[in-house]
Amino acid sequence: MDSFLETSPGEMQEIRDAIAREDAMTVERTAHHFKGSPVTLSTSKVFRTAASLELIAQSGDLTSAPEICRALEEDVGLFRQALRDVLQ
Repeated sequence: MDSFLETSPGEMQEIRDAIAREDAMTVERTAHHFKGSPVTLSTSKVFRTAASLELIAQSGDLTSAPEICRALEEDVGLFRQALRDVLQ
């Protein structure tokens, strides 16, 4: 859990940067990593949103990626807060 708390901000930044560069491969890879995280598997909302972003990136059309990225950021933020609450 601590690892997720430490790495998720950087991974979200990587997704935002990749979207800005229109780098679908990096968006796909990073969303896939989020989706496959053992901690993420415990929250279906983060998993589903990351899976949606991964599918969008696989298509190569990142038009809707910024909107899905914002949803993923919100989901991850809520999940991070819940993790911090549990760990305190």
